[in-house]
Amino acid sequence: MRLPLLSTFALVGYQQVSALSSLSVDTTSGRAYGLVNGSAPDVAQFLGIPYGEAPVGELRFRPPQRKRRVRAIDATQPAGLCPQYHEDKENYPSVYTYDAPWLQPWGNWTEDCLNLNIWTPYDLDSTTEPLPVIIWIFGGGFYEGGLDTLAMDPSQWIQRSQSHIVVAINARVNIFGFPNSRGLDEEGLNLNVGLLDQRSAVEWVRDNIEAFGGDLSKMVLWGQSSGSASTDYYNYAYPEDPIVGGYIQHSGSVFATGQSKDAQMLNFSTVAQNVGCSNLSAKDELRCMQLNASAVDIIDFWQQYNLEHSDGQLSFTTIVDGVTKFPDYTERANAGNYSKLPAISGTNYNEMASLIDWPGNAGPNLTELRIETLGHQQCPANYNSRIRFETNSTTFRYLNNASFPNISPRPWEGAYHTSELPLLFGTFKRYGNLPPSVLEYNTSANWQDLYVAFARDPVGALPAAGWPAWTPTGKVLMWNPKTNGTTIAVSQLIDAEEVATPCNDITWSIQTP
Repeated sequence: MRLPLLSTFALVGYQQVSALSSLSVDTTSGRAYGLVNGSAPDVAQFLGIPYGEAPVGELRFRPPQRKRRVRAIDATQPAGLCPQYHEDKENYPSVYTYDAPWLQPWGNWTEDCLNLNIWTPYDLDSTTEPLPVIIWIFGGGFYEGGLDTLAMDPSQWIQRSQSHIVVAINARVNIFGFPNSRGLDEEGLNLNVGLLDQRSAVEWVRDNIEAFGGDLSKMVLWGQSSGSASTDYYNYAYPEDPIVGGYIQHSGSVFATGQSKDAQMLNFSTVAQNVGCSNLSAKDELRCMQLNASAVDIIDFWQQYNLEHSDGQLSFTTIVDGVTKFPDYTERANAGNYSKLPAISGTNYNEMASLIDWPGNAGPNLTELRIETLGHQQCPANYNSRIRFETNSTTFRYLNNASFPNISPRPWEGAYHTSELPLLFGTFKRYGNLPPSVLEYNTSANWQDLYVAFARDPVGALPAAGWPAWTPTGKVLMWNPKTNGTTIAVSQLIDAEEVATPCNDITWSIQTP
């Protein structure tokens, strides 16, 4: 029910924003006061709700601590990113910095970043049937990413559908999420705390989403790139208590992810030695990095080091910790040691166009680009689909070849890594130099509707809509929008063998720890 206007806020980047008493929801973290955005007047937004205590001081590099309850939470302002540096086209030329900056994280960062955003239809009341929930995990290679990414705002999607809820979660990245420290190792606590953040956020959603109109029995976990790999790490880490009912995995799985090259745990010490924590024991080095080193100095040194060294890889990423990540995923899958929930799994036809060194207007060698895409994404996705099939799990497979000039302005870019997200979030009409076409609107709406249906019923909804579960000799849904006269076709079913066969002609390997 809509209640009288109580007060009005002026927020940067938001128009006609009103805070209403109906936008007051009690949570385990405190009472959250949200807003309605003028660009999506039928959507309630709750921004920056904390699920964990600020991981600062002795909590830095440690597992998340559940947020202690406070009296009130201002959920009307966008939350900050977790610590990271921003990439620009002078130092980091790429498709993203030249043509799609709205696909990159853009806001300020803060260590007090264990928070989440919730978008829900505004006109919910006690008579409304609880809605399915899609929980979003951002990508970014485990070194960047977060809630402040312009193209990943689902308010227009919910404005259109009025039939689901989206929750986007923040989690620590780079050295703050994956420290790989000698001091932590000596304590037996050398963990992927960034992955533990994600689990903590999902637990918060479990405990609170009903107050926002969500259905606990209809929640799915969706991620892209490293976010997609995260959903699969989660799949194997919590086989008995997944909380969610399915997964949506874009361009990433446990079989298509990198591994830490820092077995000696030297990278953390390299940073420590350059931010005032040098020549210390492992224990004292850790404590100095927690209590004495500033986050600004840590990020500044890390960025400068990577700019000055040709490999650019003073890296901090997931490690095998035996809690959130394991060394033997094929064996675990064959033993059925994962949650075995239904999953949507897919890749883009031209993934690597945005991940290679910037080729300029001339573009890359398209044959080499296609081989790179097969080896890094499509073939590992085939492997994952097959092993899930052989262990009696349901997978709905897609291959995306949707390319529109407002998202991919250069002919060689095509359906690159991340290019599908504006279509799903509904932000494609905001960005780029050209207005979207009717075909683009239809592609977006169709894709969105399938994901909401999957969240509502991960087992039966997609087959009922004409998207069959994957088998080695079955079908894959290909997003390949085209018009024929007045007829619009946004997707088609192609043979699974057509997607798998190219992997027989190249050398590739699954990318596991």
